[in-house]
Amino acid sequence: MTSFMFMFYNANIMSEFCTDGDGGTSPMCSLSSLFGLLNAFLLGGLESDPIVEERNPISQGLLYAFAFVISLILLNILIAKISNIFSVVEDNGSKVFWENRVAIVLEARLISWKLRKLLPQSTPKFISFADNWDRQRGFSRLMRPKAHPQADKHDRVIGDSYIQLSDNFILWFDGRTTTLLKLLVPPVLILWFLLGLVSCGLLWPRWMTKMLFKGDEKRCAGGIVDQIKQQVDKIVTKRQASVKAQTREDHKEIQMTVSSLEKKIDSVLETLGRTQDASL
Repeated sequence: MTSFMFMFYNANIMSEFCTDGDGGTSPMCSLSSLFGLLNAFLLGGLESDPIVEERNPISQGLLYAFAFVISLILLNILIAKISNIFSVVEDNGSKVFWENRVAIVLEARLISWKLRKLLPQSTPKFISFADNWDRQRGFSRLMRPKAHPQADKHDRVIGDSYIQLSDNFILWFDGRTTTLLKLLVPPVLILWFLLGLVSCGLLWPRWMTKMLFKGDEKRCAGGIVDQIKQQVDKIVTKRQASVKAQTREDHKEIQMTVSSLEKKIDSVLETLGRTQDASL
């Protein structure tokens, strides 16, 4: 909207109705009027006649371009909302809010306190419902909000002074913390870098040491993966060899058992043959 406002202004500021003085009251000759007019055209449904009444083709083209861009933006928002594309964005936004809700509330408190300091020192008034006298007059009076002046002692409550003191301390601590960080972080980073160089990267993170002394991090990661694969292959090979050896031993034991059984069967058969011969 700001870019279109400046385009409208540059297109009309050198025109005749602005330079001759005839268009001094025209909204095209001042930035503030243009901004209000575009806001009214976008949000309030203002007709295009007041904007193109000067019959400037550049203004007409800019107006059509502005309406086209706004229509595209609103159409994209509508399509995204209908197709549920914003669900991930809304979930991430709610997650960020709930993770930083304390900081958000504190920031709102600080902003409200600053705005309160800028207000004139007058008797504050708050919107409240009807008082006891109004309650006695009927239930219908309860539904009608009414403004009542607040007592002056409200400004001298201990809670407000405590809140103001805590807010002042938070502002002071925030400013000092920012200054200390600006002063301490660069020397600490430089010292940490020098100590890492002197110690050959022992005081640096592992990924940084690998990138500086062993090449690219991806290559280092690939080398680590290759080493792991080699170790796994060695373990698997040893395991296979042990399984094969155990299988051979088991096979030998089975063969010995089978041979012993065959011998026993042969001896039994011989015994049976002898008993038959003796009986005959």
